[in-house]
Amino acid sequence: MDTSQILAIAFGGTTISVLGGIAEYMKEKEMPKVKGIMRDFIIGAVLTLLLFQLLPDSMNDLSQMLTSFGSLPSFPSFSTGGGGIDPELQVGVPSF
Repeated sequence: MDTSQILAIAFGGTTISVLGGIAEYMKEKEMPKVKGIMRDFIIGAVLTLLLFQLLPDSMNDLSQMLTSFGSLPSFPSFSTGGGGIDPELQVGVPSF
């Protein structure tokens, strides 16, 4: 696990705990308890870990964007290739 993944997990936990604290404050008009905030942080961190397992490429791209707030993500450039070569398309059961 690299630092970008750890940063994304911390960001996910912090986001969920902040939203949970705001919702509790609006509902009861008193400061939320530390136990509830920690529970929400753990829920957010586990949710982020689960998303890393289900969508690894997308979450890695997202976590790399979180580590570089200053730079805008660049869009990939596509080339048309050379000489009109068509890629072979295989449909059906793969042959190993």
